[in-house]
Amino acid sequence: MNGAAHKLLVSTIAVVALAWTLASLVTLVYWSGMALWIAGALAAGTFAWTLRVYLRPTQPVEVN
Repeated sequence: MNGAAHKLLVSTIAVVALAWTLASLVTLVYWSGMALWIAGALAAGTFAWTLRVYLRPTQPVEVN
């Protein structure tokens, strides 16, 4: 996978996770049901995981 494709994939995952998280939070405020709290926690966890794993700086590979 080249750099541009990787950036596109990471950006897409981050945007989807952010939208899912915001939608979950709005839904939680509106209904405040237990299943929705769980869905919101999963969405927030997914978003945090995406930021931590996929958006961390990458180091160039050294060729000897």
